[in-house]
Amino acid sequence: MSIPLPIGLKIVQTARLGVFQAPQDRLVSQELGLNSATDGLFSAYRVKADGCWSVADLPDQSDAWFTLVYVLDGSLTLRLDDSSVTLQAHDAVAQVPLTDANILARSTRLEFLTIQVPDTARAHELLTFRSLPAISLDAPDTHVKGQGPRDYFDYRDLGLAQTTNRQIEVQIVRAQRARQGGTGWHCHSMAQLSYGLSGWASLGVQGVPGRVMQEPGDALSIPAGCVHNAESFSDDYWALQLQIPPDYETTPAPSPE
Repeated sequence: MSIPLPIGLKIVQTARLGVFQAPQDRLVSQELGLNSATDGLFSAYRVKADGCWSVADLPDQSDAWFTLVYVLDGSLTLRLDDSSVTLQAHDAVAQVPLTDANILARSTRLEFLTIQVPDTARAHELLTFRSLPAISLDAPDTHVKGQGPRDYFDYRDLGLAQTTNRQIEVQIVRAQRARQGGTGWHCHSMAQLSYGLSGWASLGVQGVPGRVMQEPGDALSIPAGCVHNAESFSDDYWALQLQIPPDYETTPAPSPE
């Protein structure tokens, strides 16, 4: 897909939902608004489990065209074709669905984000790749300092642009320092999902009154052309960003207020 994903503006905040505070002997999950924002093409879930829980309670990925799992806490060992991989916090794997056959081991306490695309005719039409499994393990040298005006962020590319024929990109954005004044009002020619991993950011978003506080567990689906501004953020702010397409332009914009 060389054009932006058709996506609507959607904000789902799970940071302060009580169900995620201390699940005991169960698994809890929350869809993050991407399903309705993309009219069913994509979905994204925050998943947290502790104690005795069943794989059957996971969001179903048995018949998915695309899957991404990003571990937030705990560990998860998955089967590959002739080997296995163990994911720790901030490790990710694409195109290995979470099924009974693929999950070899898991920690008692586990939290992760998953993004998936059901295997439908619409998915085949819009997402023409069929990529192999891709693994991204977190390491200090995978975070690259931003260039020019964004040198207050560093970026970690999860490698999906290369494996999806430049149709999907997922990156981790991490603040190098707190910044008042933020990014300034701007828009992109791509559509994106932003998911808070650490710290906080205060965002202005075109069409949304006031400010949106993004904390760990909070997700924003932002259409192409939607003007927004990360006005301020903490020095420990991290976010995962799904971006479609990976090749896009960023344009400064006047405040919509």
